[in-house]
Amino acid sequence: MKYIILLLIGLVTIQEFQAQEYKSFSWTEDPSEFMEDSFDEQSSVFVLRKEHVELVEGENSGIEQFNLTHRIYFLNSDESIERYNRVYIPIAPQRELIANKARVISPTGKIMELDESKIIEAVDEETKRKLKYFAFEGIEKGSYIEYYHIMRMSPQAFGRRIDFQHSMPVRKAIFQLKTPSPLEFKFKSYNGLNEVNVEDVDNHTIYSVKSEDIPQMPDEELSTPRTHLQFLIYAIDNNNYNNSKDLSSYSSVAKNIHNYLNQELSKKQQKKLDKIFKSLKLDQFDELGDQVMAIENYIKRNYYMAESGNPDLTDFDFILENQVANDRGVMLLYMKLLELSDIDATPVITSNREEFVFDPEFEAHNYLQKFLILIDDANAYVAPENANARYPFIPSEFADNYGLFLRKLKVGDFVSASSEVDFIAALEAEKNIDKIRANVSFDDENPTLLHIDYLKSWTGYGAVIFHPFIDLIDTENRKDITRSYAETIVENLTIVNWDIKNDQPELFAKEPLVFDYQLLTDELVTQAGPNLVFNVGLLIGRQVEMYQEKKRSLPVEGQNNRIYDRVVKVNLPDGYEVQNLDDLNIKETAAINGNEVMLFHSYYTLEDNVLTVHADEFYKETVIPVEHFEDYRRVINSAADFNSVNLVLKPM
Repeated sequence: MKYIILLLIGLVTIQEFQAQEYKSFSWTEDPSEFMEDSFDEQSSVFVLRKEHVELVEGENSGIEQFNLTHRIYFLNSDESIERYNRVYIPIAPQRELIANKARVISPTGKIMELDESKIIEAVDEETKRKLKYFAFEGIEKGSYIEYYHIMRMSPQAFGRRIDFQHSMPVRKAIFQLKTPSPLEFKFKSYNGLNEVNVEDVDNHTIYSVKSEDIPQMPDEELSTPRTHLQFLIYAIDNNNYNNSKDLSSYSSVAKNIHNYLNQELSKKQQKKLDKIFKSLKLDQFDELGDQVMAIENYIKRNYYMAESGNPDLTDFDFILENQVANDRGVMLLYMKLLELSDIDATPVITSNREEFVFDPEFEAHNYLQKFLILIDDANAYVAPENANARYPFIPSEFADNYGLFLRKLKVGDFVSASSEVDFIAALEAEKNIDKIRANVSFDDENPTLLHIDYLKSWTGYGAVIFHPFIDLIDTENRKDITRSYAETIVENLTIVNWDIKNDQPELFAKEPLVFDYQLLTDELVTQAGPNLVFNVGLLIGRQVEMYQEKKRSLPVEGQNNRIYDRVVKVNLPDGYEVQNLDDLNIKETAAINGNEVMLFHSYYTLEDNVLTVHADEFYKETVIPVEHFEDYRRVINSAADFNSVNLVLKPM
């Protein structure tokens, strides 16, 4: 924030101008101007979504930003009324609320303006942040709520996203940015939004986008709707007062972070760091990956990550003394320990692709959300900010995405940073294997009772949930975890015995995490006259079936590449034979660009009264384009079809 303000304070003289929009704004006295009969067919409508931003000269020749936010909603269902009977105002230490009003308009046009007692201040118990919200009352189906607030704040000039689309239809959306003409901004519209209109008026530039009748964003499973909303990004480009160009370029970010991460440590700091490094005993590891994981495990088990801009959290003395840091501070600790280890590493900054896909062609600082560290010689990443991630399994939402790589640039003895946008590849499916091995026997006295030896194992993303810190889970909680998983197969069962194998954290990414069960259940076999009906399909775990009544609008996203490897051995009871073995043969596959990327294939062998059933499945793309959705659904549903396979065992 200081950096932003200093850049904008670099303006020379700016004649103060009247910011007419935010100073003179008031809502219409006649709400019938926006009330439409056509809304009655909708459960809710975003009638008006308006944002007006003005940059003006403030005190001490600095630049201040004023935001006018104006919203009107039509609420015609209990759900929408429940959702919008409170509307929160984004209060923050750097913001000053200078005006706010709210009202309810009944279906008959009666206006109920909120008095000050209905604008409530509170404190979030978890974050301790102050909150202010409108508490609407008297809303009935067919009502409108309207509110606006005006905020004074530090400039948000180096990258800001404005959404136009919503989960409900939007009747009208308007964005305006008014700024002195010598300040030039750049814009980019996404997902079909209109391009920005530029108008020069009285030595000022007004950038505006207006859109009407925007359809609601559909709510579809396995999708990331926010990435597909109509939105724009804007950022300052040039300051012609002092001839500064490319102000939002990434080069300044690279230099700033490089200088911070490569700061020279004091003798006291270096001594403390050397002590930590010595305690890691990295010389016991031959593999690069083991050394990286040892550093990561130490930091994530001993240091607390705080989401705060408090400058103490980037101060190395404070970090080492208190074992707490923010994103920048923890990056400094990682990079210094990696440097001591002679491990070449590159800082990377990226975005969450489930919310905000990194655009490699438009530089704006709000794409720079999360730090990663590329281990150069392994071409694999550490996620320093995520306590539950472990190398090389960074959160999947940061992979298959672009990012800003802050590479070292050496010219003789001089070292600086260069910024380069590059791709962060997702881990291949072969690193994420979900495996089942089951051995089933029928009870000699009660053939509807099954004895099952069941091994469930995970590598990669399936294991990272528990494996790196499973030693911290006590016996009782381990038992609860294993029971919860067993009940995803069959709800009513008896766990005769259970064990967790390879449960040492240091085995993560080397050996699979294994849940080992001995189970009893009478839920999978029923007697049908002389026959036994055995639901063998449920032994691969309950699968989800995807229904799609409407045409799919969004790609399938939000998952990692993965493989499922399941083998079920069934020791058939003496004197029985299976009547419908062909029901086990299911195969669905799909290709994208000529590559087979999705598969479900179940098949069997029968030898010496032992039936061996295989159910193989894989997904080798993290994003399935909408034109291939039916292929994906067909493969997913074939696994659900396998769940329904009931073998009929008939006495011979």
